Amino acid sequence: MGVIFFREGKPFVLEAAATVKYTPFAEWTARGVEGRYQLRRLKNADRRLDANTVSALRQAGERYLGRPYDLYFEWSDDRIYCSELAWKMYDSALHVEIGRLQDVRTFRLDDPVVQAKMRERFGPEGPRQGSVISPVAMFESEELLPVGPRAACDADAAREVATGIVAADNAGDIERVLAYYAADAVLVPPGEAEVAGRDAIRPRYEKLFFTFRPRIELRIDETVVEGDSALVRGHNGGTLEPKDGSPSKALDDDFRMKLRCEGKLWRIAHLAWQPASKP
Repeated sequence: MGVIFFREGKPFVLEAAATVKYTPFAEWTARGVEGRYQLRRLKNADRRLDANTVSALRQAGERYLGRPYDLYFEWSDDRIYCSELAWKMYDSALHVEIGRLQDVRTFRLDDPVVQAKMRERFGPEGPRQGSVISPVAMFESEELLPVGPRAACDADAAREVATGIVAADNAGDIERVLAYYAADAVLVPPGEAEVAGRDAIRPRYEKLFFTFRPRIELRIDETVVEGDSALVRGHNGGTLEPKDGSPSKALDDDFRMKLRCEGKLWRIAHLAWQPASKP
């Protein structure tokens, strides 16, 4: 169990393994049986997560970097176990309790194999009294919603790219935004020269998020999939709210997003937008 963050456009899992560390997402998923894994996301994340809360969540986890894994499941910051790390991050940064804490002695420990492992770890007296948070309790929490990774590039997944990047825009999460782009993506702003390559696109978002708080309202009008390519066409409304307190800038743009399938995931290959045409 861990919490996913993007670093330089690539996903990493902040987890408590031998120590608390960042693990590349591909390396982390490879540990699962046949590479399987499950994802959960905070309920109403589009309203509850923004650039500030994501930064606070990251800082809450990074304060534990290098701490050793807690084999005894004690509620301490000196050593920490996997679900404890994730629980404390959300509690500290967002004041959200994901899952109910339990007394370790309330778990079913009567299985002979479990009892042998408990004696090996805790000695003949068994585990001491104390609060613990289990991965199951967190996964069953009403604060989290399942996220279903798709097995192929299809129309639903293409639409999720459009909704996902807008959610990342509204959160001010530049690493999550850039993860949607192919490395050689092309951006075509209205009345400006093309911006080629993800590295060249990054400064535009840095300036955007430094200056504004996006409040984009997305409408998808059309999705077309043809083999390894897709087109998503729609409209962006809403506002850009200047951080200096000046009046908001209204958005009224039509967009065309061309996608390319890379490793069973859609990536943005070409994104263009222009002021919406009036009837």
